[in-house]
Amino acid sequence: MRIVERKIELGRQLAEIRDATPNNRRFGAIVRRQFDIHKATEASEMARVARLHGDRPEIFGNVSWHALTELASTSTPDDLRRQFEARILAGERVNGAEVIRARGDSHGGSWQNA
Repeated sequence: MRIVERKIELGRQLAEIRDATPNNRRFGAIVRRQFDIHKATEASEMARVARLHGDRPEIFGNVSWHALTELASTSTPDDLRRQFEARILAGERVNGAEVIRARGDSHGGSWQNA
């Protein structure tokens, strides 16, 4: 199984736990204990990507994890994300840096903060 697919699956599990655990402190404790994930941003990123693209293998199977995180970023407007998704579905290559540039993010995106 590819890294992207493993992260999508983990993201699905994290999203389920998040939905059942609205308390941030309790959610963090569960994630640390059950998955040994100690960065809140990493857990929320995986859950966000899984919610947005987890049921779309035609998207997540054709781009890198970095591209998926940038597409799912709260900084990426929905219309811009849909444009990139259409390009991916048309067989074009899309990468995370391209998404960052398209949204005009001069800070480099979430991957630099990981």
